[in-house]
Amino acid sequence: MADQSREITAVPVTDRHTVRAWVRLPRTIYRADPAWVPPLWLAEPAEARASRGGARVVRFVAFDGARPVGRIACSLYPGFDVLHLGGYEAVDDDRVPSALFAAAAHHARAHGRTTLVGPEGHPLFDTAGIQVSGFENVLPAGTPHHRPYYRRQWEEVGGFEPSGTVFTFVAERADQQIPDWLRQVAQRAEAEGYRSPDFHRFRELARHTDALARLANVVVAETTGFPALHPRDVKAMRRRLRFLLRADLTRLVFHGDTLVGALAGMPELGRGLQRAHGRLLPLGWWWLLQARRRGDTVTINGAFVHPDHQDRGAIAVAALPLISGVLADHRWQRIYAAMVEADNVRSRMLAEDALGAVPAAEYRVYRRAVDVDDTAGR
Repeated sequence: MADQSREITAVPVTDRHTVRAWVRLPRTIYRADPAWVPPLWLAEPAEARASRGGARVVRFVAFDGARPVGRIACSLYPGFDVLHLGGYEAVDDDRVPSALFAAAAHHARAHGRTTLVGPEGHPLFDTAGIQVSGFENVLPAGTPHHRPYYRRQWEEVGGFEPSGTVFTFVAERADQQIPDWLRQVAQRAEAEGYRSPDFHRFRELARHTDALARLANVVVAETTGFPALHPRDVKAMRRRLRFLLRADLTRLVFHGDTLVGALAGMPELGRGLQRAHGRLLPLGWWWLLQARRRGDTVTINGAFVHPDHQDRGAIAVAALPLISGVLADHRWQRIYAAMVEADNVRSRMLAEDALGAVPAAEYRVYRRAVDVDDTAGR
């Protein structure tokens, strides 16, 4: 049991000891949680030091004596008057969020930021929100899974107010039908010159990975206001795409010879990561390979269209053959549509109408001024 008289201290991640504490804390919190999908251990130390999308990132770990009990990342993006928070984890002790949010508020004031927002970061690297429902579901790899008390820590202890909602949807094969409106929209877009060719081997798709990274950069910069990615971030994104994407589940959209959109489908690796305990060695690589080759679940993520080609049905040109292909292959029994913003009408229509999906988990993004109870726990 924690010593309630002892002060919780939040310190920056600066050395091997604090990196190790940052990486290992989630495994302590979720050790007995059958719904948690561990991240790939091999990549975590680098992730604990990385910046993202041109941000200056400072990570804090909270300690109760020598024991790590919480963590939070603070990202400063150029051009924003807010401090973006992410990477949040904490044990069920209200002193921990108090210390972490106090450290974040102090960091925000020191850099002229007036508002804390999170969990939220660069859309190409960070998933958004604190989970508030669906705790019993094993969600797609890379999708946040949290403890139920996190909501209380943010809303009651931290004083945050909800500012956005995100869903992960799931559709079982028996519930899936292709609606007529999707066919009609795709046909109209094809008549205007949009096309989505089939890819059968990854080397065919790989020729477009640089253009895909540049397109994602443009979409994020022009539609969300986040800064353009640094070349090293584009390189990291390209490596991630090579590992995750499968040619026959990935749809690119062209207008003429110009890449203008994409819809990424990938085999779900969550069960493989659970069996591997997030480690590649000694046999983790085999479990991941089996999940990739023999899994029965597809995750759809990363739907985006160049701003100049939105509202023209371009994404329908990709969605129609992707959904048709999944339904034609009896291997696939389940489809996830991951991390769809509640106000993203197009994506919700694809998930709820085209896939017949229902929410598997709900997340909330929060906001508060830095001068609200920001001395607690300090």
